[in-house]
Amino acid sequence: MTVELKKTDVVVVGLGAAGGFAVLPLVEAGLEVIGLEAGAVDTVKNDIGTMGTSTHAYGGARMGDNPDTSVVDRWGFSPTLTAQALAWRTADHLVTNWETIA
Repeated sequence: MTVELKKTDVVVVGLGAAGGFAVLPLVEAGLEVIGLEAGAVDTVKNDIGTMGTSTHAYGGARMGDNPDTSVVDRWGFSPTLTAQALAWRTADHLVTNWETIA
């Protein structure tokens, strides 16, 4: 059996907080982006815009002092925003330098 694969510019593996955040600048720059996520049973192509109401961009995080039972500390610190900032920075680098690295 022969399978013909579609060419795409970028594949983002994992569409959680960082991966999902990285997709927008890539798509806005006109790149063809495919997002892979574990457990998908359907594929949907959405327009560019804000994330939907079912998206957990910042996660559902339990706050507390015990790292075994809490995702964020009592002040709400979480590495999610750092991961998103790094994803945005990486996506921006790809967009800016696409011609020299592709």
